[in-house]
Amino acid sequence: MAITVPTDCHQQPTEQEGKTEAGVLTHTYVIKGPYSTLKTYMAGISPGDNIDDGYKAKTSTLQRNPGNYGTLSIVAEKNPDSIDATAGQSIAESEVWELKSVRNDVPLLAYCGESSSEPQRAVIEAWQQEPDGNLAKENSYKTSSGETVVISDAPTLAVIEKLKRGISAVMRFYPMITVTRVYSSAPTEVYSNLATISTPAGGPVKVDGEGANARERREKPAGIAAVISAHSWLKCQDDVTKGSDGKWTRTQSWMGCLASDGGWDGNLYGTTNRWPMPYTTGGNGST
Repeated sequence: MAITVPTDCHQQPTEQEGKTEAGVLTHTYVIKGPYSTLKTYMAGISPGDNIDDGYKAKTSTLQRNPGNYGTLSIVAEKNPDSIDATAGQSIAESEVWELKSVRNDVPLLAYCGESSSEPQRAVIEAWQQEPDGNLAKENSYKTSSGETVVISDAPTLAVIEKLKRGISAVMRFYPMITVTRVYSSAPTEVYSNLATISTPAGGPVKVDGEGANARERREKPAGIAAVISAHSWLKCQDDVTKGSDGKWTRTQSWMGCLASDGGWDGNLYGTTNRWPMPYTTGGNGST
């Protein structure tokens, strides 16, 4: 391998080949020449710069030798094929999975049901709107016709007693899965499928080899497989940043809602039946 070097410097044959833990090939270029020339040359090299034959600069070290000469060592990484032709997804060099909880307060009235054995939302709202404080204190309210209704249903009274104590919402916690992947170049599919129902996907992650010979890992961590299958997932983050080392980091997050609770509303968050904005019944919207 040869790179363009200052005219008064010489590339040395004492080069080294290597491989990172992620399976990325490395090459160390060694250049000797006047120390001041090499210092200026090194200052113009930034992490991520193309060096030679698809290799990108990672680090550089300059050593001063006797006679005001120096030895410059440049470590560069091979830029792997950025796209997996089979899946149409960028190939990451590494990935980290994280599972945590996020808080979402639910209004107490959300616990009101429609059957005769459950609290009635309309009854509670009528009681809340009763202008006669003494009547409301007795868990009663008047209808528009002037009839006094005494609330006696046990589930409804249970909700009313909590509202009297100032409890208007309850804390609920949902699982949040975050996957962070590192790439040698910007992933092409970033900022995709936000606010849609989708399941956190594994891989592809490059673990060894180059191009068509690359081995890839696509598994999801076994420890959270049960959590993934038990929930409906809403994608809520897809960010990408470029670091000083030239690497790109993509962070994706999904919030889970128990499938047994009905999951996420397909009309609001689905990919094929999402309500349009503005929504008009019988017009350009449909349920």
